[in-house]
Amino acid sequence: MLEAALLHLLEGRHVVEINEDCKLDQDFEIGAKFWNHLQALLKSMLTASLSGSAKAGGAADSGKLKDMYRMSLKSTRLDQLHAMHRLWVS
Repeated sequence: MLEAALLHLLEGRHVVEINEDCKLDQDFEIGAKFWNHLQALLKSMLTASLSGSAKAGGAADSGKLKDMYRMSLKSTRLDQLHAMHRLWVS
């Protein structure tokens, strides 16, 4: 269920092309809520993965989740979702 939520949020990448300005990036309230929600979801998934409650093979996912969480902490633009999605599906 958490993975489905993550994929749903990553679908936001379709709103903007890579290296393209987006009006939503200019709306601080919307952007802050989006990034906070994505960070909370990634943190929950990472916690579950590290605690061993995730499925087998979660070690690989843990590494991806760590990287994605770090990216989300630095992200301010929606076009960065493209890189996060590529990392998740790799």
